[in-house]
Amino acid sequence: MLMNKDWTQKITLQELVNRQKLTGESDSSLIAEWFSGNNMAIEGIDIVSKISKNKIENDEQMYGNLVGDLSMYGVTENIIKDFGIKDGVYLDHIIRNYIIYNRISDKDFAELYPHFIDWLKVHIPTKNEPKIFWQPFAKYLKEKGIYFKDQNKEENKDGTHND
Repeated sequence: MLMNKDWTQKITLQELVNRQKLTGESDSSLIAEWFSGNNMAIEGIDIVSKISKNKIENDEQMYGNLVGDLSMYGVTENIIKDFGIKDGVYLDHIIRNYIIYNRISDKDFAELYPHFIDWLKVHIPTKNEPKIFWQPFAKYLKEKGIYFKDQNKEENKDGTHND
């Protein structure tokens, strides 16, 4: 830890960054040292408090949206009817995972679950789109170039389909 013998002399961020180049210390430890070394602990606590409050509010919104999506999702029976029990239950499982990870992850669903995408590429083109289907997932399938048997694969520039 960098200590100044003269407490009136401030520790500059530049000093800490220069030291970091030699020591490899983490950014967070340097920032903490900067606040404490410059007698700014209260300001640091205020910043951490604001960051924490924003994180909590963002998480509450994210999980609230997730709960809302999962409570609105109700196409299981319809999917099982159109896809059969085994494939319908698996497709329902994929869609539920999509809903969850679409809300809580920044990664693309295909990166997280490439085996789901492989399964979808094989099974979706063999069936017509169910009358009741989770539309955000249907849109995602189209973005991945996966279409139901009854969908036209060509889309005009204005978003309409050539039927």
